[in-house]
Amino acid sequence: MAGKPVHEYPPDEVLAQEIRTRGLPGAMKLFKEQGYGFATASLRSHCLARGLPTRADVKPPGVKENGDGTTTVTGLAGNLSSPEALLESFGIDPEKWKIVRVRANTWGDPPQPQLRVDVVPLELLIQPPDISDWKPPPKPKKRKVSKKDEPRKVVICGDHHCPHVDETLHRLFLDFLKDEEPDEGVILGDLMDFSSISRHRRGKKIAPADVNECLRSALKVLQDYRHASPDTQWTLLPGNHDDRLDHIQIDNTPGLYDVKPGGGVDLEGNETNDALSVRALLYLDQLGIDAIFEDFNRAKYLLGKKLALRHGYLSGKNASANMLGKISRSTVQGHTHRLSLTYRTHHTIDDDGEQTETRLAAEVPCLCQIDDGLGYINGEADWQQGCLMVKTWP
Repeated sequence: MAGKPVHEYPPDEVLAQEIRTRGLPGAMKLFKEQGYGFATASLRSHCLARGLPTRADVKPPGVKENGDGTTTVTGLAGNLSSPEALLESFGIDPEKWKIVRVRANTWGDPPQPQLRVDVVPLELLIQPPDISDWKPPPKPKKRKVSKKDEPRKVVICGDHHCPHVDETLHRLFLDFLKDEEPDEGVILGDLMDFSSISRHRRGKKIAPADVNECLRSALKVLQDYRHASPDTQWTLLPGNHDDRLDHIQIDNTPGLYDVKPGGGVDLEGNETNDALSVRALLYLDQLGIDAIFEDFNRAKYLLGKKLALRHGYLSGKNASANMLGKISRSTVQGHTHRLSLTYRTHHTIDDDGEQTETRLAAEVPCLCQIDDGLGYINGEADWQQGCLMVKTWP
């Protein structure tokens, strides 16, 4: 075959079709067989100058994990009846993956129909639990003002680390709620574990639970609490594990953090909540549960003028004593998974003589499993389980 002039190129539509199908190296091989004399670098420059593609739109058959969490599955269409059939041909279970994009093109020489499917594992997608079959109990009755000789009963618990809540302890706690019918209940945070979106490594014995598993377990816990004692007014505080849901959004998709359905207003003109917040994903409004939305190390709930409840940010066996050195009121915290009471008496001298004030720091035990320390502890976990009941007088 006689050679063609060095600077003669095929028509633009032919260049585009062959490069999209074969890629630049494959197209060059074809053009050389056809007698064209240009070099690869010249063809690339020619295509760039004319706005033509320089890369193939197709990939060889196979499975490729992408950096954004998606996986691309590519294969010859052949007798495949659907994208799901393509996934199954590579041993991928369609029930565990979400198809987000499907493309059809050709591959090879001669060209053959090809299918490319982009998928995401369902465990990486946040899916609010289904409550369509659940009927919530009436909202708690308005809190009554206690008489001077009648204390208010407040149950304090936390560190469930759902889905690693201790099921036996959970059933016993529900019986306790039915018997005591406390006026208030406060959850001190770490209701959910969220280990799959954590930066911290875990031990080998505890597999990380995906976000949806944590949400479903936590929702069931809250539903059970509401049914066990319908008139208990619950308040949920955030913990460092709960905050992981916010942190992963801020770190990876800051533009989507704080996004609200309808831009903040629904079709009836009511304000909407953050779409990916704990408040929305756990249906706290429908459950009739209050919540405090601040960073876990600043969030607190005041029980009277001199007692603050918080998740806690100090750990170690002297956590409660150290908290008394940092704040001016009595405090109750979770976080350590330990049960302790520490008292400290402060003396002052004024015109009326010596005055004393005794403050309390309490650590509330956990409601999660303690075997193997959930993979966070080296060795045996020195944790305790249970809750704290507080009685307050006006």
